[in-house]
Amino acid sequence: MYVRARHFTSFRSFIHKRDFPANFSGCITCFCDPPSLLDKVYYEDILSEQGVWGTFGLHPHNANLFTNKLLKSMIEANSHPKSLAWGEMGLDYNDRVSDEVKYMQEKSFVKQLKAAVLLKKAIIIHGRGAPEETLVC
Repeated sequence: MYVRARHFTSFRSFIHKRDFPANFSGCITCFCDPPSLLDKVYYEDILSEQGVWGTFGLHPHNANLFTNKLLKSMIEANSHPKSLAWGEMGLDYNDRVSDEVKYMQEKSFVKQLKAAVLLKKAIIIHGRGAPEETLVC
């Protein structure tokens, strides 16, 4: 939302500029692309704001970028006290996805699921066109 609105200061200043309801108390932001997962200063700055929590995981569209280094960064990020869940992660089998990409998505998804279980994190699953495969993983 920040990027789309071209807002680059605090969350509090953002909600004061917008028409948020009086009872709005916070938000959960999803860090699911590699640059945000690897930049600890970036996500810690955002999570330092009152009323902001986060989730961390690799979106299936980025499964080709999955590495053990990235997994380690996601484990570290999901250990942050304001991390609520592991995600967004999963399988996205749209009509343009090759078997090779499906394999990369499944590998990334399984490794993230195992890490989420170890950290006892809730999970946020992105699923499209692969309901059976998602449950099997």
